[in-house]
This record gives sequence, C-alpha cells and structure tokens, in this order.
Amino acid sequence: MENKIINEVCAEALRLGAYKAKVINAGDIVLDRVFRDMCERNACGMYGRCHTCPPDAGDIDVLMDKVRDYSYALVFQTVTELEDSFDFEGMIDAKKSLVKVSCGMRSFFEKLGILSALHLSAGGCGICETCAKVTDEPCRHPSLALPSLEAYGVNVSKLAAVSDMKYINGHNTVTYFGAVLFNTEDYVQVKVNGVVVKALKGTVLSQVINGEKPCGGHGKCGKCKVTAKGGLSAPTAQELSMLSVEELSRGVRLACLTKVTGDCVVETDTVKKAEQVVTRGDLPSLEINPVFEKYGVAIDVGTTTLAGRLYDRDGKLLSTASSINPQQKWGADVVSRIEASLAGRGAELAGSIRKAIGELITVLANEAAIDEKDTDAVVITGNTVMLSLLTEDDTEPFSHAPFDVKRLFGETLTAKKLGLSSLEDDTPVYLPPCISAFVGADITCAILATQLCDRDVAMLVDIGTNGEMALWTDGKLSVCSTAAGPAFEGVGISAGMRGATGAIDKVTLKDGRVSAHVIGDVSPVGICGSGIIDAVAVMLETEAVDETGYLEDEEFAVADGVTVSQDDVRMIQLSKSAVCAGLMTLTESAGLTCEDIPVLYVAGGFGNYLNMKSSAEIGLLPKTLAERSSVVGNAAIAGASMLLLDAASRERICEIAKNAETVELSTSKVFSDFYISGMMFEEV
Repeated sequence: MENKIINEVCAEALRLGAYKAKVINAGDIVLDRVFRDMCERNACGMYGRCHTCPPDAGDIDVLMDKVRDYSYALVFQTVTELEDSFDFEGMIDAKKSLVKVSCGMRSFFEKLGILSALHLSAGGCGICETCAKVTDEPCRHPSLALPSLEAYGVNVSKLAAVSDMKYINGHNTVTYFGAVLFNTEDYVQVKVNGVVVKALKGTVLSQVINGEKPCGGHGKCGKCKVTAKGGLSAPTAQELSMLSVEELSRGVRLACLTKVTGDCVVETDTVKKAEQVVTRGDLPSLEINPVFEKYGVAIDVGTTTLAGRLYDRDGKLLSTASSINPQQKWGADVVSRIEASLAGRGAELAGSIRKAIGELITVLANEAAIDEKDTDAVVITGNTVMLSLLTEDDTEPFSHAPFDVKRLFGETLTAKKLGLSSLEDDTPVYLPPCISAFVGADITCAILATQLCDRDVAMLVDIGTNGEMALWTDGKLSVCSTAAGPAFEGVGISAGMRGATGAIDKVTLKDGRVSAHVIGDVSPVGICGSGIIDAVAVMLETEAVDETGYLEDEEFAVADGVTVSQDDVRMIQLSKSAVCAGLMTLTESAGLTCEDIPVLYVAGGFGNYLNMKSSAEIGLLPKTLAERSSVVGNAAIAGASMLLLDAASRERICEIAKNAETVELSTSKVFSDFYISGMMFEEV
C-alpha cells in the first residue's frame, strides 16, 4: 500500500507541473538551525514580513522535531527559464508555479485521506500576493499557508542531493523546492448505501460519498446529514449543536465533519429531486446577424445552476436545457469555491464545470436532433468568479480587498483551450466582459438584454448569493454588488432547500390560516427562497414576529414538518437588508430617490418566483420599486443569446462594461447606515 501511495503522489506532482518529484525517507533530511540564523539576517527580505516565516513560524527546535515525526517526504522542484538575471517577472511566475504545485498536492493528499501531512515551500508562503503580516492583519488562509523549508531548518541543497535533483538547473533558470512530509495510514472499508468503497483513515465522510457541501464543509447548514455507524470520529461541538439528541441516537451525523476511523456503514438520501431552473428570458427585437454558420449555443453558468439554449442561423430557438452546477460539492457560494481553489482544487473545479457544460451542449443537440459537432459558436456567461473557475484563473484577488482582479474577460477562446470535448477543437467560445470582481458578465448580459441603457432612467437587480444591481441615469451607468448570502437559495435555513419538487415556494394567509403551495403538488420537504420571503411576510401579518425580527415562539409552522426558526428569521434579516441597502445606496449616489426610477428589472431564478408584495412588506425591495418592478427571468442567458444572434451586440456589451462605474459599498457610510436601518422588518 505504501508503494502505491508513493507512486501516486509522485505522478500527481509531475502532472501539476513539477520538473522532478521523488519520495525519500524523512530521516534523510538534513536539519540545521543555522538556517534560522540566515532568516534572522533577513537574507531573502521576508523576515518579519510573512506569517509563515521567522519569527512568526515558531521555535526552530520545535519545528525541527516536527519534521522528525514523519516517515516520508515527497520532494519536488519547479524549474523556470528566465530571459536574463534581471527577469523579475519571470521569478514571480516561477514562485507562482511552485505555489500551484504545492496547493495541488495539498488537495491530493487530502483526497488520499492523509490529512496530517506537513506542506513546506520555498521562501515566503506565496498564497496571497501580499501577506497580511505586512499590514499587521491575521493570516487570511491559515489552513492553506505554506511555511518555508528554511524556517523548519531544512538544508535545501542537501535535500536536493538526497533526492537526486540538481540544486541549480542551468544558466538563466530559477529552481524552487517544495516538500510534503507524511506518514502512510491504513485503508478501511466504508459501505455506502450497500456499496463498499475504500477510504483512508481520517477522511471526512463527505469526501467518501462525494456529497454536496452547501456551506463549504464548515458544518453550518446541516444539509449533509447521513446515518452512519462504525469506525467514526466522535461528534464535534458543531455537530452537537446542529443535531438533536434523538438524531444522534439514530446515528445521524454531518458528513462534512465526521471522519472515518475504521470500517463503517453509511446510509444517504439517494432521492434526486427535480429542480426548477429558469431558462426563460425574452430577447428584445434585434436584427439577426449571427456569429455562427450552422448552430450556436448560449450558456449561463450560475452559482447554483446552468442554463443553455441552442439556435439556428435564422434565430430560431431549437432547444433549451438546464442542469445543476456540480461545483456545489465544494460549497453553495462563491466564497467556498474561492477557498477550494486556493486550496489547490482549481483544476478539479474547472474540470467539473467544463464536463457539465459539455454534457449540457450534448443534451441541447440531442433534443434538436443535430450533431453536437455542428455547433460552431458558443457564448458562456456567468459572474466573474464562475468564469475565473472555468478558465482556471488565479482566484487569490477575490479573497481580499481591494479585489484587484486582473482578468475581466470579453474575449474568445477555443473549445480545445476550455476542454469542451463535445465540440470541434477550433470552435470559438466567447466569454462576455465583466465589470469588476463581483459584478460579472451575467449582469452585463442582463443590461444588454433589458436595453437598460436605451432608457432615460432604469434600474436592474439580480438577487442571489450576491445582490448585483445597476442604475442608468443621465447617460451614466452605476453598478454595485452586495453579499446577500445563500439564504435566498435555501442554504442556512433550517428547512431550506432549492426550488425543487417538495419545496414550499408560496405561503399565503387565507381566512386567518396559513396556506402553503408545494412544487410538484407533493408533501412538503422544505422551503425555498421565495417561500421563506412569503412566510416571513405572513409572520409579520399575524404578529408571530415583530418588526425587530423577534419570534415569540420557538418556531412558526408553515406546513406539516416545515417550520421557520428564530435563526432563520435572522438569516433573512441580514440578507434582505444587504440587498435593500445596496439599491438605496446606488439610488442616492446618483442623486435620485426611488420615486425617480420608473422601472426596476428583476432578473434571475430567485427573482422569477419572488412575490413583490411580500418583498416590499419585509423590506427586501423598496415599496415604490417593488410596485414598479418588471420580472425578466434569466436575462443573463437572453443577453448571451443576443451575442450569438447579433454580431453588433458584442461591441455594445464591451461599451457597457467599459463605461460602467462601480460604487464600492464596503467603504460606504451611506450603505452602512441603510444596512443598519434596513434590519427592521418594515416597508422602505
């Protein structure tokens, strides 16, 4: 088994871009505290400027003892050619290459179930472009940080020799070394729904069962409940707070927090529920001048779902299709996926969404009875993070202010470059322009589709995990984004779920009694975003909850087995206040009031089912704007379709992105004031 692991980790390091890789006995590593003395002389300029370098790294003797606790070390090196000895950009790229391999190996060891491995790198950590230490802030990603080999007293030149590698690999090259120290562990058997699989001790159950982790594996949403018995870690404090005594007695566990310690049996809910995915989105009248010869496909990559359309040259819609975004297994929101990418899972995230897009194109072609290879142009829209994950771009700038994202798209790649094997290699794939880190191509496409900028004054909002909004007035386009959180998608709500069969999507009060509509006309399983908005409005009307959000009783019954808790109400308060404050800030920044805005376009899947009366009653949307709202469905895919069918639209959307001005909410006192006042459940 040890030989198998050794071969696997070496092969993975080479696949990730290492020049050479070898597993050695950790006892052969030469340790010397003299390297800490070199650090203290600030030989590399990182002393005191990086959380993983001295003096913050810790006591040298303790760190050297930690190295001695391991049996094996995977040693790898990256070699990068430089233009000359002054090629500083090349040196920066070389360090990025090492970090990519190091992060990828962290992810790979976790997949193997070897969770106690020690990951070491060269020089400063390199995960963040600038370490938080420089501004005296805590480490942004402590679980991902990469201490240096030298900080642990490792003699790197002798490490190279014992690993049969060159310390220097030629003129005008830079060589960096990394290492992963580990101990091998035994595999155990896990029977999942009757099927036996193997897993290493220490692996969390969610990895074994390949289950979704809506909250990113932090144990906060409770959506990964399984029934498990046998060799398992003891319930964590978070599990004890999330699970009832009765559930624990039945063996109910949170898969994202439970580790395998021996042979065990796991039962999961294998029922797949059909979800409502909005593919509707009307196109304005336009002159058909397609960018393709045979067939074109438009795809909207949402955080939760994918939607696709297939057109012929006459502009006829031949088929539509939708699917779930498979990246949800890494978390329900973009923050979780950014964290996963920074943890070295970028290739997996990219591979999963590319596979899903390819499968969606195949479904579209099959429904239209055409050969998928005849698709000769594709437009893929989505928010900036989704497009960056698709192209496997660096997500580090998304993780901290000032969110200085270098790539905002508005470019054409080939199907081969994106790994879309269902298409011919040279098929052009257009990724529309984004405006900023958190105002993406989905919004520029929606602005295009609604013809927002062809009116005197108009406003657009897409409410989801992020509330993205745009205001056009006096020839000026202002945009902003506010973190609403995933509550509107059902995540974090005790009985929350997405809009699928069994979800309560509408709640009303009839003759003093609560009435709930369930998608699919079946017994209720949970409640989705539109349902929870209605439910809170009903709770206000019946005075079950007051304007501060205080719920007098422990729970409010919506239907048999489905209730709303105090924590649920607080989640909705936070989310609705963020959206409303964003709209109000954008309006005030333009010198307008809500009365000055004749129309509010409400886009997106959540908005498609939103009851505007309820949204105004709880203060999600200002009352005036709710009354003037126009629901436009999936305006993102409508805009993407325009970019297929009208070549001139590409110039227009580039102008939209270029001329938009982002209103920064994080530093806005106006937003802060609106956010605080918006916490009350009352009409705005």
